[in-house]
Amino acid sequence: MDFLSNLGQNIKKLREDKNITQSQLAEMADVSVSTIARLELGDGFFTFKTIQKISNALNVNIENVFEFPCSLNNFNHNKFIQEISKYTKNFKSQKDYNFILDVVKSYFKTIN
Repeated sequence: MDFLSNLGQNIKKLREDKNITQSQLAEMADVSVSTIARLELGDGFFTFKTIQKISNALNVNIENVFEFPCSLNNFNHNKFIQEISKYTKNFKSQKDYNFILDVVKSYFKTIN
């Protein structure tokens, strides 16, 4: 499983646990339904702001959205680092750095 697939599965599970449709979540997060659908499929590029909106709409901490699987046997660690590094190129503020730091902390809690 790669980073985006894991992210998508987490969003879908959190949404379904709250009995919310993709349309409802999109409206609550002020994003398009296609954005939610693509994220849940592990497809496409996302912004930190989008993930923050989704986590706020789901009323969960950002770490919950990026929770990594307990078993990382099939998790591609190199791909994770490559995926994360793509997003660091677009950082514009300290808030962006703090966001990615939370993601990386969540990842390392899982593998330690």
